[in-house]
This record gives sequence, C-alpha cells and structure tokens, in this order.
Amino acid sequence: MKKHLLISLIGLCLAATSVYADGGKVLTPKQCTIGDRPVYNPISEIDFTFAESIGVAADAKAIITCGGETVATGAITERNYHGQYSTEGIATITFDKLILPKGKTYSLEIPAGAIYEKETPTVKTENLKVDFEVPANIINIDCTVKNKSVVESAHNICFYYNTETEPIGKPTMTLYREGVPVRTFEAHVAWDWDLGQASADFGTKMNFEKGVRYSLVLPAGSLSPRFRTDITNEETRVDFVGGYTEPAASIDYVWCSLYDEHITDVLGKVRFFYKQAIMLSPNPKILLLDGNDELLKEVTPTLGEEKGQWVVSCDFEGAKVPENGCNIVIPEGTIISAEGNVAVNARSSFSVNGSTGLGKASAGSIKVKVADRQIIIDNAPVGKTLSVYSAEGKKVAARLIASPYFTMELEANGIYIVSINGKSYKVVL
Repeated sequence: MKKHLLISLIGLCLAATSVYADGGKVLTPKQCTIGDRPVYNPISEIDFTFAESIGVAADAKAIITCGGETVATGAITERNYHGQYSTEGIATITFDKLILPKGKTYSLEIPAGAIYEKETPTVKTENLKVDFEVPANIINIDCTVKNKSVVESAHNICFYYNTETEPIGKPTMTLYREGVPVRTFEAHVAWDWDLGQASADFGTKMNFEKGVRYSLVLPAGSLSPRFRTDITNEETRVDFVGGYTEPAASIDYVWCSLYDEHITDVLGKVRFFYKQAIMLSPNPKILLLDGNDELLKEVTPTLGEEKGQWVVSCDFEGAKVPENGCNIVIPEGTIISAEGNVAVNARSSFSVNGSTGLGKASAGSIKVKVADRQIIIDNAPVGKTLSVYSAEGKKVAARLIASPYFTMELEANGIYIVSINGKSYKVVL
C-alpha cells in the first residue's frame, strides 16, 4: 500500500463566503482540518481556510479546552495564495506535537477579531469554535464479511479502521468453529489514505461448512494509530454461518496401536495414527467408558509425528478393563484438521474386551465414496468383510477391513455394488 499521510480538509457547518450579521460583514472560514473525524495523532498544526486574503492580529492565540478548562494554547499565523481565478487565505494554529489524553471531547476556540480580511481589516471573524474527539480506542468501521451473513468460501477476511494503523508486536487472528478455536493466522496490518486495515490470509480458498457457525477474532491491543501507541483497538470480531454445501472431509485415524497389541485386563498407552495434518482442540479429552457409558477414566491426549503420520497418544495408566468390556471414545471435535478447510472428527467409539482384545469398532455412519478407480470407506467397521459385486451380480473382490479409513482399488471403471456389514451401496467408477 502507498504510505503517505493525507491531511483531509473538513468543512465547517458555516457558509463558504462572507455573510452579514447585525449590519456588519463577518469573515467566515470555509474549511478546517479538525472537527469532523476522530483525532488519533499528535496535533502539530490546525488550518482554517478562507476564500479571501487574510491577516492575523498581533500575538493572536487559539486555545483548546476540555470541560471548560484550557489544556493547550497555540499561536496563529497567516499565509495567502493568489491564483488567476481565486484567492485563498489560510490561518495556521501551531502546537508542539500536542498529545491530548484519550477518551475525551475537546473544543478549539479562536477569539473574535483574531483573523481579519486583508483588504478590509474591519471585516473580522466572530468567535470560532470547533469540537473534536480523541477516542479511547481505534474504531472498526467495516469488514469484507458482513456480520451474521452466510459465507460459502473466502481467501481472506479483512477488518477496516478509521485511522492509519500499525501492528503492536506480531498480532494474530483466530478462527473459531462453533466456539472452538481451529486456526490461527498472522494479522497483516497496513494503512492507506486515512484508513487502516488488518487481514487474515488463509493461503488458499477456504470453504465454510454449511450451517456451521464461525467467528474470526482480532484480540484487543493488536493495533495502534501510526503516531500514537497509547490508543489501541478493542477486540474486533465477525460472526458468520458457513454456506458451503459439500460436506467437509471426515477426519479418521488409519491405524490404532490396539490392532496389533494384545489386551489382557488393563489398558496402557493407546495411539491413533492419522495420514493428514491435524491439531488437537483446546483441552482435549479421550474417555474410557464402561458398558453402561459410565466414565471410568478421562485422559488428556498428546500429539506427535511418526514416519510422516500424525499420532494422537493417550495413556490410560493401567486402567482395569471390566469383565464385560469397555469403550474408548474420542468425542466429536477432539481432532481438527490443521490445513485447508476446517474439519473435525465425528464421535468415534470402539469396544475393548479383556479376553478377546479389540472388539467391534465404529465411528458413526458408514460413508462410501469413490475417487478415480478407488472405493473409499469412511467409518468402516473394523473386522468386517467388504465385498464388491459387478452390475451383473458377480463378486469381483472381497477384503477384510482392518482400519476405519479403508480403500480398495478396482481394475476397471463401471457400476458396482459394495456390500458391507449387511448393507449395500451402489457406486460408479
């Protein structure tokens, strides 16, 4: 962005030309550089512009008051410009980089007669008074996403502010899904033409799942005006609802350490392996429940990497397995995708029996998908057999399911019937 400071001339609610009052001509300014916008920067100069050539009375002063008390005094000087078609006079009030306390309203006052018309010195200004505000915080004025709107997808989301902004430290923004933080992004802070902005760049187009509530939040104290660090932003957030109709890809583990570890009557460390980049939700928990869904133990999992896979580990520290077995439950939303679209795991539960080891596994409803010549099964029932039949009813393949995320490649395209756990699914490759 172009970085140059624009001093906007703000019109007073006064006529642009001289008027008459009480039978005499009065000199009236047409513009002032303060009063219509919040003041965030130190004050060095304030200009009043006139449509006439002007003069300033000797030792003329302007004052700034707050609550009736004078807080600053500035000298007034003049300069005049004579063009081919017009004349302009400017009265400049000078301060020494005045920093006024924030969160207050002030008045700039010039006494009557301090400024006069150069060619007719008897034509003078009446008492001039302009109110302005030094805010306590930077004001958010807009966002590229409207609050409470439906958003299908976006490459970034940007907040806009009513002053030029600089970052404080290295600010970040957080994306929430149903109130749970799921992504953190660098806040890109910039400014241009009296406005500031802070944006989160997702790196690619991010899709927001239909019907899911999202929020993007920039914490308080992340930004300040360019020339004043004691004024900062309040928390800025936008809430919206996802509108992307395609379901988010499910997050399922591809292997569990219990598949090849013999279970006796106690549970120790259990590990779940994922092929995609994942993160844990804040305060994640994995549960051990008995057959009546009563809590036996609650553990906090940890996340690591091993041979290109992400590993979620939970240690049950020798918890006893009841005679009638128990269930290990990963609650919904415990596992979150770390890249691309935001996705979370469905609630998954499988039973463990002391005598037989791993019992039947499930992770919600079975989902059958196709990609190229692959049949992909999400939430596949471990230990069951998957059978594939041609459209003519001939069995072409059968496999034992060893993982909740199961794939099978077929040799030819066509229409097939997939039979799994007593149910049939028609697929087209």
